[in-house]
Amino acid sequence: MRITIAHVHSKVCVQLEPFEIDIDPSSSILQVKEKIAQQTNVQPYDQFLTVEGRAVEDEQTVSSYDFIKDGSRIILVIFPNVSREKYRIYVAIQCSNGERKTIDLDIHYYDTVAQVRQSIYERTQIPTDKQRLIFAGKQLSDERIFSNYGVQKESTALLLIRD
Repeated sequence: MRITIAHVHSKVCVQLEPFEIDIDPSSSILQVKEKIAQQTNVQPYDQFLTVEGRAVEDEQTVSSYDFIKDGSRIILVIFPNVSREKYRIYVAIQCSNGERKTIDLDIHYYDTVAQVRQSIYERTQIPTDKQRLIFAGKQLSDERIFSNYGVQKESTALLLIRD
């Protein structure tokens, strides 16, 4: 199976060009990270991988994720020496009827906006396609890392619900 590795630029690492690797579906995600390390010199423990906005775990196999197929694009985020601990943010939800409520979420420094939106869905049942996240006046893009927008511990993001 051939997959494309695309690097998401972050403040802690230079941009890498997308590249392809061949993997066996029975390989663990850790083994995939080791293949990536051979081409990038980035250690597996400094790599965070997502596919279609969903995180993949080191101990799982490629085939255990039904959304990883031949030709899939895996997003690589590099976080050398960055804490893997979670931190709390707040999301102010603005409903179309004018109601407003706030929820708290514990997220990782390296979570993508898509992952944060999925966490919001799990807490509120608001479908991800109806969510529009705003921080510091900017609409947030799914493939970017949430913290790259300047979101820090105890920050508040605004969630607008699309009709």
